[in-house]
Amino acid sequence: MRSAASPALGLSYRVIRSGDGDGVLLSGRADVVNHAMHIHAVAPHSAAEEDLEMEARSTDDGAIVIRVEYSERGQDGAGIKWQPEMRVARGVPVRAEVGGSGWSRAIELTVQ
Repeated sequence: MRSAASPALGLSYRVIRSGDGDGVLLSGRADVVNHAMHIHAVAPHSAAEEDLEMEARSTDDGAIVIRVEYSERGQDGAGIKWQPEMRVARGVPVRAEVGGSGWSRAIELTVQ
């Protein structure tokens, strides 16, 4: 985690679904400082929901590591849990992907 004296990290994110209905599930921008960021989204008129948590920390070599916890529950009750850890540099977009039979998810991050 970053200390209170550290400048905010501007974090842009997108969670993308492919294979079982293409589209962006979550997207936005947040400042991450000294705590984890949590987003809980419920699809309108359905039981589908997504949870996204991210925590940023700096490394000794100046890189930033983002620990991501993503979970999803579809309308049918089926779920996805995924915990990538992504090493990023400011201004350079990164992407991680996970998939199974007939589905995939990707998360794209950019730190400013």
